Amino acid sequence: MLFDFLKKKFLAFIIMITLIVGVISAVNNIWFNDKTEKVNMISDATGIVISPVQGAFTWVLGNIGDIFNYFGTNQKSNEENAVLKKHVVELERQLLEMGTYKDENNRLRELLDLKLRNNNYETVGAEIISRDINNWSGILKIDKGTINGISKNDVVIENTGLVGYVTDVGTTWANITTIVAPGSNVSCILPRTGEIVMIEGSVSDNRNGTCTMSYIPSESTIAVGEAVETSGEGGIFPKGIFIGRVEKLSTGKNGISKEAVIRPTVNFKILREVLVIKMSE
Repeated sequence: MLFDFLKKKFLAFIIMITLIVGVISAVNNIWFNDKTEKVNMISDATGIVISPVQGAFTWVLGNIGDIFNYFGTNQKSNEENAVLKKHVVELERQLLEMGTYKDENNRLRELLDLKLRNNNYETVGAEIISRDINNWSGILKIDKGTINGISKNDVVIENTGLVGYVTDVGTTWANITTIVAPGSNVSCILPRTGEIVMIEGSVSDNRNGTCTMSYIPSESTIAVGEAVETSGEGGIFPKGIFIGRVEKLSTGKNGISKEAVIRPTVNFKILREVLVIKMSE
């Protein structure tokens, strides 16, 4: 280790200095010693040079223990800090895993609750395995197919509302066209007024995660925040599935009717699990 290496080098340096000082002192005593106790000029000059070295050497020897203890303590502290940092990283990883497991358990519990609330239908839980939602197609792929009893036009929901319907299906997979996909349309009802309206998806809707409600009669009392549900008309979606709420109102392109932006309750970008309602049963 670096500390042990430096310690050895320092000890070697001390030994070398000790030898040099000892030799100089011996030569000085032998060469300039006289009984008259008079200080020779050369001896005095030598003493001037040697004295600071001897003083420093004496101080080093007196404090060498403290010096090594200081460096040893620092090294020990650094090692302990490294261990503590490793423990902190491990604890953070465990907390992250616990959070992931908790989120997954919550999603599965919500899916189970959803299944129980729709026990009048035969349903299949599925997980999304790929998505083109960011490529503006609005298509999701799930890990269940005909082997699980899934068919085209089966309705797909999640805990907060309507997702879409099955448009393509294979043995172990199925594609879902979401309600925000370009070209999709859903017959809806405004529960407060009973008005039947139509929502549709588009490229811009898919990008924003919204739907458009067009050709709303000018006399409609539709308001921002209004709830929107499936009407049961159109032959695919059962009645009463929550879709979302009116986010924005404006005048339609024809200058007469109204137009609304609908914000679905489903967040398609983070959707993980869904429930497929077997409409063919």
